[in-house]
Amino acid sequence: MYLGSSSFKPTPKRNRFKFKQATQRTHLPLVIAMTLLSAAGTMFSVSSAILLHGFERVEAQAMHQNLERALDALKQDFEILGTTVRDYAVWDDTYAFITNRDSDYVKLNLNQAMWESFNLHLILMARPSEQVVFSQRRDPISSDITSVSQAVQDAVVDSGILHHADGKPHSGIVLLPDGPMLIAAHSVLTSNLEGPSRGTLVMGRYLDAAEVSRLSELTRVSLDLRQIAGSLPPDFEAARTALFNGQSNWIQPLDSDAIAGYVLIEDIQEQPTLLLRADMPRVIYQQGALSLRYLGLSLLSLGTLFGLVIWLLWRRLTANIIERDRIEQALLQEERFRKVFEDAPIGMAIANISSGQIMKVNHALCEMLGYTSAKLEAKTVQEITHSDDWNQNCHLFEQLIAGAIANYQTEKRYLKQNQETLWVNLTATLIHSPQGSGCYILGMFENVTERKQTEAILRQSEAKYRNQAEQLKSTLAELQQTQAQLVQSEKISSLSQLVAGIAHEINNPVNFISGNLTHADSHIQDLLNLIRLYQKHYPQPSAEILAKTESADLDFLLEDLPKLFSSMKVGSERIHQLILSLCNFSRLNEADLKAVNIHAGIESTLMLLENRLQANDLHPAIQVVKDYGDLPLVECYAKQLNQVFMNILLNAIEALERKWNVSEEWHLREGQLGEWQSPKIWIQTLLKGDHAIVQISDNGTGFSEQVKARLFDPFFTTKAIGEGTGLGLSVSYQVIVGNHQGQMQCRSTPGQGAEFTIQIPLQRQLPQCRTSLLSRYK
Repeated sequence: MYLGSSSFKPTPKRNRFKFKQATQRTHLPLVIAMTLLSAAGTMFSVSSAILLHGFERVEAQAMHQNLERALDALKQDFEILGTTVRDYAVWDDTYAFITNRDSDYVKLNLNQAMWESFNLHLILMARPSEQVVFSQRRDPISSDITSVSQAVQDAVVDSGILHHADGKPHSGIVLLPDGPMLIAAHSVLTSNLEGPSRGTLVMGRYLDAAEVSRLSELTRVSLDLRQIAGSLPPDFEAARTALFNGQSNWIQPLDSDAIAGYVLIEDIQEQPTLLLRADMPRVIYQQGALSLRYLGLSLLSLGTLFGLVIWLLWRRLTANIIERDRIEQALLQEERFRKVFEDAPIGMAIANISSGQIMKVNHALCEMLGYTSAKLEAKTVQEITHSDDWNQNCHLFEQLIAGAIANYQTEKRYLKQNQETLWVNLTATLIHSPQGSGCYILGMFENVTERKQTEAILRQSEAKYRNQAEQLKSTLAELQQTQAQLVQSEKISSLSQLVAGIAHEINNPVNFISGNLTHADSHIQDLLNLIRLYQKHYPQPSAEILAKTESADLDFLLEDLPKLFSSMKVGSERIHQLILSLCNFSRLNEADLKAVNIHAGIESTLMLLENRLQANDLHPAIQVVKDYGDLPLVECYAKQLNQVFMNILLNAIEALERKWNVSEEWHLREGQLGEWQSPKIWIQTLLKGDHAIVQISDNGTGFSEQVKARLFDPFFTTKAIGEGTGLGLSVSYQVIVGNHQGQMQCRSTPGQGAEFTIQIPLQRQLPQCRTSLLSRYK
């Protein structure tokens, strides 16, 4: 061993070479990252070209199918028209009409119903000499039946459709002065298909916008039909040019959202006459473009991620290499090497490169393996290595000797003196001799047994912790719901006590006032009667009394005082009703579960909300339409059920206020509002089996399906911060479903209103084996 030789000191030339290598290493991650980004960009460009071409081809195939469906629908129209003209042409009555022109034939067989039934616009009969003996036309707009102009007759005769006499229907398109028409003709024969033919029967239907619209609905394809003669829109001009050059059809994108296909339609003389366009949205292409954008983002993200990972790994690897180079240089210096080697906190050993004999070990490695230094230096590396890891060690060792790698780092198992397995992180480096050939190998050992054991324990407990996390998540959701119930229950309890206290305190003075008003009214009436007697028996009072009478306006007092007492009685009765409603709503002195009248609870709630229902400067009066059914007493928690009615009615009132607050001039057209335009709340109750049904609906703003999905979640609200807690409907749902074993559902259409349906059993079945957290705190 060369522990004391100065030949191992690094030379300046070697230091400059290693510095150059380290500098080159720092540029390698940048080169790799740029290569990854270039590869990702190339892949995206090639994929875009291939996929977009594929999407365009699929899009073109779909448009070909749409054009074929449109042409098939047009062909079907010809077949139906041909069948109709054959049925009338091959008929004895028609055969006779050509000769005698019986008017009854027209009245019975060519009446208005026949025209509209077959959607015909032209009927023409001509003799074999092409002399027109009968012609009528139905106006496509007014449906009036009129005679056919000479120009239209000439156009039909010039089309050559009267020349067919083979006993079969013939059809085609004829361009008339007022537009293209689908025409079918058949020779007029007897009902037995016998001749001779007495002429030709022609029937036609305009190929106008209405017919094109009907074909569009039939094929579910947007169609447009233009005559090729004259000026055309730019896309039709381009299609006409392409189709005249020999193409059977022409497909061209209109823009990024739509694509169109064009085909020429020939007339009965096989001359191009019409240009048909079918268009459809570019759903396939847009979806493909979107997919490509996602692909590009994915490739960019993956490339960036891989580049970052490579850079981080390369930084760590470079740091390790630099650290090992520093240790190697220190070991090559004898004075520093001995101290570092002996006092190193990790295990270190030097072994012969050819025989594998351990030459030198430090104290840390002896303690790690349980050997003395003498016993350990008497062994080879293979003797202390676990047999399953030896082949891996030999492979790396051969690469190190061959110069393929400067050093290697691996995790492997070694055998302690008591044959226990020890996991270590091994770093091996080749020590060069002064001649430059390797002769020793330096190994550094870090004990990672505890980490390996911890990893095994973590893998075993991972499933356990995952299950615990799921349980905690479920428990948290239940606690949130319980918290909402407790908060709302405490609010209801406090509110009920406050309401009951206020009602009790107001009730006593109101009863005192109400009771004394009757006596006061009687006394006042006596005084008024006495004054009237004085006026009757002493019509000429003294000047002083007369002056006082005029200053006090005695006549007005005699008339107004009874009205004043009547108004005081009405106000006293109103206060008495409000106190009764407050007591009925709070039900503080009643048992939690008892049979109650649901209608009384609804009326009490409406009484408390009457101020919100009245008109003000921001919205008109809210009308409440009540449709109460014949309900028996319902066994329920009356206080909780009243709070449910309160929450639903408040939400309905706020929805109506939001809707009618949008218009600041509603009061100017208040008298013009219809039944469904004025704010309304409908309350309906009915009996369904052994369940009571309460439906509360409004014509307010409503809400979307996204809001409906979370409507009964605790703390969910659509109101502004500070305007709502998100507990009202959540607790109401728990009261109906959890506390009353009922059902609570909601339907809504945005802009039209919402409807809440409450269904509770007439007699509640108490659970025997389940007690909620809320019931423990009541």
